[in-house]
Amino acid sequence: MEGAKKLIGTGNRHLVMGDVVSAVNVFQEACGMLAEKYGDTADECGEAFFLCGKSLLELARMENTVLGNALEGVPEESF
Repeated sequence: MEGAKKLIGTGNRHLVMGDVVSAVNVFQEACGMLAEKYGDTADECGEAFFLCGKSLLELARMENTVLGNALEGVPEESF
């Protein structure tokens, strides 16, 4: 599916440029297109699902860093 391949390329570009949120959105769209055509567990979906997971992991790391920095200096007893 040509549209999904273009989306994967766009998502990779976003990931390399550090625009993780856009990468997640594009990879999710590509996953949806491929899953609709081939099914959720098809081999054709593997690359898109992998890249989507990779970008979601990077997004989680970014968010964790932001939250971790916000709590610096706060005593643990106040959690």
